[in-house]
Amino acid sequence: MLAGSILWTTWAHVAACIVVFAAAGLGLYLCRKPFHRISEDYQAALCGGVNVAWWDFLFYVFVGIVIALATRIAGVVLVFGFLIVPATVSAMFSSRWGARLLIAWSTGILASIMGLIFAHKLDFSVGPSVAMFLGIILILAAVSLKSRPIVTISLGSAVCLGFIGLLFLESPSAAEWSRGAARSATSPEPTSSPAGTENAIPALSHDDVENLIQNARDAGELADLMKKVSDPDLQSQIVCRALDLDPERGKTMALEFLSQEPPLFFRQIVSDKLETFDSKTAGDNQQQK
Repeated sequence: MLAGSILWTTWAHVAACIVVFAAAGLGLYLCRKPFHRISEDYQAALCGGVNVAWWDFLFYVFVGIVIALATRIAGVVLVFGFLIVPATVSAMFSSRWGARLLIAWSTGILASIMGLIFAHKLDFSVGPSVAMFLGIILILAAVSLKSRPIVTISLGSAVCLGFIGLLFLESPSAAEWSRGAARSATSPEPTSSPAGTENAIPALSHDDVENLIQNARDAGELADLMKKVSDPDLQSQIVCRALDLDPERGKTMALEFLSQEPPLFFRQIVSDKLETFDSKTAGDNQQQK
């Protein structure tokens, strides 16, 4: 809820956001005159006979729909960061709406790019990374208004130099891949399979294994497939599928997999599935009583 699930966003989610956000944006544009009048001078609009309560309600309907959909993907921290920080920064430097829009859009785009690169390079959560850079931009904007230009230039230069250094930093996943490729290049091909890997399935692609997981009819098939797969991501899919087919046996497989080094957020996925299963079991027992 706080960090969101940006890494697991699908094209279906993106398409839904495009449709809903475009509709909300169109509604805000069509109603821009009363919204603008109320925003500029609330008391004057109220005295001028504008139905402020109705227009406030309509405005928050548009904003609420956008927030409800965006929070499921980006999380509370990032969504409210985007709601507050770009608008605040733009209000610091201009009173004209056109200039404010450009400043707000630039702030959001810059923070997004820097946050995504930071998350990729340091293998960090995406949502909090972008939110952090929104905060950094807000701090620099505040400092630039309250301090001498030399201080603003110094802080801005320090942030830029640190970010440039980050661009040349190799991400953990890329470094691990490079080491693995180097070992493969320097190690001779084994003439026979090492002990414990006779059941590997190198002939099947990643997609083939995923098809086997989806087409499995019982947890026994998945348990056998688990022994033949070494990719942690595929193993996590196998465990999740086993939890759906046979929660009791799936729990055993999940506990065994958790004792290793599962992929990021796998513990939360298993916890959610087990909580759903336990709730369902409790409900069935209550009905039987």
